[in-house]
Amino acid sequence: MKKMIVAICALCLAYVAKAQDGYENTSSVYVQYDAVSLDKLSFTGIGVGYTYSMGISSSSPVYVQAGLGFQYAFGSKYGCDYTMYDLAIPVNIGYQFQLNDNFALAPYAGVNVRYYLGGKEKEDGEEDWNLFDSKEGDWNAFAFGWQIGVKASFSKFSAGISYGTDFTEMIEKADKIGSFKVTLGYNF
Repeated sequence: MKKMIVAICALCLAYVAKAQDGYENTSSVYVQYDAVSLDKLSFTGIGVGYTYSMGISSSSPVYVQAGLGFQYAFGSKYGCDYTMYDLAIPVNIGYQFQLNDNFALAPYAGVNVRYYLGGKEKEDGEEDWNLFDSKEGDWNAFAFGWQIGVKASFSKFSAGISYGTDFTEMIEKADKIGSFKVTLGYNF
């Protein structure tokens, strides 16, 4: 029985190794849902973006991906409403498993730089105040973080999930932002 399992595993690995001919460079546009957490605050984010993925050689399924994304996030806690919007530049390295002509799985890991263009807190009956203005708020507008994820491509369409956190603090002595993302894209 053990020999049969080893033989089946060897055949599967040989198939996957044979299927890896190289990575085809692609561009992708996407929409994204993001569940963001910061200490006891939870935000719902929606976003759009563009990525470009480039194989590191014509015979390798390893690729490098960079992009630009915009996200709007909102949430409520303790009678306050929060809104934030940011630009992010992710850079990832991944490996594409081409399972057949129309289906591929691509795990990846990378870093990102994010800049918050703005954010407001509004307390019931009070005036808005800017979270990222040094005179009004004390939140850090610049963030540097990491992410891991996997993307499945079905012909020209893709779907992915990822998780990441920031290396930098958004608020002094607070937890770093954690983020779970679900992405739907179109590849061209």
